Amino acid sequence: MEEFGTTKGLAYVHNWDAQANRTMSLFEADQKMAAQTKAEAEKLADDFTLGKVYTDRGRQKLGEFSNETFAKIGKFAAKNKNWQYDPVLRGQMKMLTNSLRDNSIVSAEETSELSRQQMAKDMANPDNGLDQEAFEPMKENLRNYQLTGNQTGKIDGTIEPFTYFAPKPFDANQKAQEILKLTETKTSFFSDGIYNYSTQTRSPEALHSAATNALAGPDGKRWQREFERGKAKGIIGDPDAHSMLLRMFKNYNGDVITKEINPFALENYKNQNNSNGDTEDAIVNVFDEHIKYPLLTDGIAHTQDMNKLFNTIYDKDKPTMVVNGYPRLKSVMTPGGKYNIIKGLEGRNVKVMYGNEIRKSRAYPGVYEAQVTMVVDRNALPSYYFQDEDKTKLKPEYTKDIRQSAREKDLNDNPLYEVDTYMDVPKFTAETQMRYNADYMEKKNNMKVAIANAAADVNRRRALSAAEQGTVFTNKKGEKYRFVINAFGDPETQYIK
Repeated sequence: MEEFGTTKGLAYVHNWDAQANRTMSLFEADQKMAAQTKAEAEKLADDFTLGKVYTDRGRQKLGEFSNETFAKIGKFAAKNKNWQYDPVLRGQMKMLTNSLRDNSIVSAEETSELSRQQMAKDMANPDNGLDQEAFEPMKENLRNYQLTGNQTGKIDGTIEPFTYFAPKPFDANQKAQEILKLTETKTSFFSDGIYNYSTQTRSPEALHSAATNALAGPDGKRWQREFERGKAKGIIGDPDAHSMLLRMFKNYNGDVITKEINPFALENYKNQNNSNGDTEDAIVNVFDEHIKYPLLTDGIAHTQDMNKLFNTIYDKDKPTMVVNGYPRLKSVMTPGGKYNIIKGLEGRNVKVMYGNEIRKSRAYPGVYEAQVTMVVDRNALPSYYFQDEDKTKLKPEYTKDIRQSAREKDLNDNPLYEVDTYMDVPKFTAETQMRYNADYMEKKNNMKVAIANAAADVNRRRALSAAEQGTVFTNKKGEKYRFVINAFGDPETQYIK
């Protein structure tokens, strides 16, 4: 038996490979469980991560909020031990943990920080035309938010993030016009025989005083910075801020003219209408008087309506004109003493701002040229007029004839350039003269109608006054009459027998 038994026991062979495989499987299962437990722990840690805050008050308030939220999470987990396996409970836990990152405190902090960064960027930019003083209201709002959580400074627990709005740049052109409106004017009178005119004009002394007061006033530093910025960019050629202001005043200082019917002209018109003679004015060839004869005698014709003249040459229904020939700068010559020609504008449409004379060309016989200030984009000007490749700073010698416009801008609100030039004018044709004269006669006829209406209005007022006073008149035939007011409220004559 023992031998059997011994022999039986020795006959058992243990399967070590199978045991090794079972042990490895159990080990791998333990590893996977450990890895899963670690991943879940890390995920829980992520869920419990707090949102980002940037201020001391934000950190304090988020700390208070997170303590309250963690207490709620602990109570919820203790009450619902199977929350990890129940989809509904897991969703409720997710809402609690999400609130640690997504809440009104974190949202206000993020909004306020983005606004603060943008304000700091604008304050550090020297080319945006903004003054540091203009940021004070925004800076005060930021301080309020940092202290109370509300940019208005309320301490009632409400949250209002700091929201940044860039201050408006100093609008020098608008300010110059506002100063002009408050500047004292002097009134002068003159007459052209038909109308009496009164003109309100600001004297040079008044403009100098206005510029001095502006520089000494609350915007004085802003005016000085406006000058320094323009000087640095090469778009201002004035020697100082006072000169810059005077130039801006000149651009906007249009005289205010009012007119009234000249009583002598009115009386003459009435006498003409009461006579049997021919009162029609003789047709005058104003084109010859304004343009042709002056060119023949003095070689220069002056006109106060240069834009209308060009429109009669081209197309008066269009606000621009087509450049004819090769316009040249008015005063700046080339280093060799030749005319400074602006190339590349031939055939292009440009806007005519103003001009004051037409003359025979000094360079080309039989050609007329006009002194014209045109408006163009800087890209239309040669690059050698500028000191830099971006064409932002003119060379000093060209600032005599070229300046950045104070009023004219392109579609992107970028300033255009005003350029003083002499430009070729096409030959004056019969059609040109007819159109010029037609414009003149239209204006003259409008004036005659205005005089007639004024005369009728004066006569009506006189008749109404005579009717009210009961005045009796005697005409040349010895007949007596008076004015009465009819049922329509109009005066009419009534003869007295």
